[in-house]
Amino acid sequence: MDGVVKAFAVVPYAVVAVGQLLFSLDDVTLRGKVELSERTLDVARAEYHQVSQSAFSDRRGGVQLATLEAQVQLREAELAFSRLQMERATVTAPRSGVVIFTDPRDWIGRPVVTGERILSIADPTEAEVKIMVAVEDGQVLREGAEVLVFLDTDPLHPVPARLVRAAYEAEVTPAGVLAYRGVAAFTGTDSPPRLGLQATAKIYGERVTLALYLFRRPLTALRRFIGF
Repeated sequence: MDGVVKAFAVVPYAVVAVGQLLFSLDDVTLRGKVELSERTLDVARAEYHQVSQSAFSDRRGGVQLATLEAQVQLREAELAFSRLQMERATVTAPRSGVVIFTDPRDWIGRPVVTGERILSIADPTEAEVKIMVAVEDGQVLREGAEVLVFLDTDPLHPVPARLVRAAYEAEVTPAGVLAYRGVAAFTGTDSPPRLGLQATAKIYGERVTLALYLFRRPLTALRRFIGF
């Protein structure tokens, strides 16, 4: 829902448990809506009670009574919705994991809208590798392909992985390169690398002849140049 971030109860990259408080939105307006809905409901109930007492002697009161009963149900629904929004102003962790977001000072007092991402909760035991492959090398992106991940922090000891899914549409990377996105899962290790590390991935494709391996890129560049 729309709102303004009031305060954070956690710091970036903290480990949280299910149900732990993450952050809260400013609830002044929401609290006012709840109080207004409660008073409106009290008035509707009082009118309904007053008409119900006179309905026995006045036939017209029976018709009015049905209308007032619908008004009471409407006010009750409005109050329930206002209370639900009030509860959602306090955001708790739906799962355990590591909280990932930027500096809390960048968010406090900032208006947010429905669908805007404030933070994410990641499970370190379910870490995956995001691989961006240039369009001309997209043929290696096949599910089940063997992958070696050379971490920038430890390039001499590659970590094995396996490609689990790949995109069918190319996207522009932050470096301005058109590339396909692939995702690989670590294999043969019980403790995946730390979240957020950078690396170089080597994807193994099908075996080809040496001539095709050496001249594939020059032939591709020539085809693009001559327009065929």
